[in-house]
Amino acid sequence: MNKKTKKQEKIDRKKEIKKKDKEFAEFIKKRANGRCEYSGEAGYCDTAHIIPREIEFFRWDEDNAVYLRKKYHKFSNEFSFHKNPFAFMLWFSDTHQEQFIRLVYKWKKYLEEKNELNR
Repeated sequence: MNKKTKKQEKIDRKKEIKKKDKEFAEFIKKRANGRCEYSGEAGYCDTAHIIPREIEFFRWDEDNAVYLRKKYHKFSNEFSFHKNPFAFMLWFSDTHQEQFIRLVYKWKKYLEEKNELNR
């Protein structure tokens, strides 16, 4: 049996992540009924992660994402996760209270476990 090279393992890992990302995005879209969770508009939206998806522990956590039109995800100065995170978090904590609370507890647990490992 052939052993996979490190390069092939890396390629396979990237493919698996891409597949999971697509499935996750479809789940978030379905949960939002295909509408922007901020404006209610239908049309193309992004799966916006509250905690960066680079922290893999939260990458596919359903509490860590909302479905937003691109302008509300990245571009609006008044309301955009990337340009005005304060406004975004006020909206998120007000309109998605249970999801927000669950995510806060998960973040706290994540930090506690991470700190335990670093001791």
